[in-house]
Amino acid sequence: MNQDIDQQREVLRQYVIEQRNALTQHQLRAAARDMTLLLESTPEFHHALHIAAYWPVKGEMDTRPVIDQAVRYNKHVYLPVIVEGDSMMFAPYEKDMPMKNNRFGIPEPDVAADKLVSPRDLDMVIVPLVVFDSDGHRLGMGGGFYDRTFSFLNDDPDAAKPCLVGAAHEFQHTGHIPPHPWDVATRLVATEERVWRPYNALHTTHEEAETG
Repeated sequence: MNQDIDQQREVLRQYVIEQRNALTQHQLRAAARDMTLLLESTPEFHHALHIAAYWPVKGEMDTRPVIDQAVRYNKHVYLPVIVEGDSMMFAPYEKDMPMKNNRFGIPEPDVAADKLVSPRDLDMVIVPLVVFDSDGHRLGMGGGFYDRTFSFLNDDPDAAKPCLVGAAHEFQHTGHIPPHPWDVATRLVATEERVWRPYNALHTTHEEAETG
């Protein structure tokens, strides 16, 4: 059964990656602008003081406009750093700070280990994904870094923080992702068209954010 689930997930992952890789720079910039407008209209973003995001690669929804907005609102911003054990800690981010590529070629802040912040100390974490569904399940690139790092949320489903927020293009939504027991769900997913919330998918549209 697990092998069947893994095959379904991989087929879905590769199909969406191909679509994402085909996006133009103009499409990526426009989508990031609209997604940022929607995400910053949510109460979760408004109340979060410590926000982690990710550095976008390979057609991922660009979170750099969200980072810029968070800084304007005097929020503390962090980026993930892979640590021993293949989990993540989070480094304080400042514009134009030194960065270095990790083993996957993804830029990370070049900071000392004693500057890293625990995932438990964050209010909101914007996570990358390849595919998501209406129940908050997500497929990433398959490395499992976010699931390992935030596994403590599965032990305490009522934990107030951090709030995991997926950032994606609308076409990355699918009807259902066969989950594994260790998968950690997002609390909401922001796209360029709306904010999806588990069990009540259609929440905030682009038009509502502009007028609300």
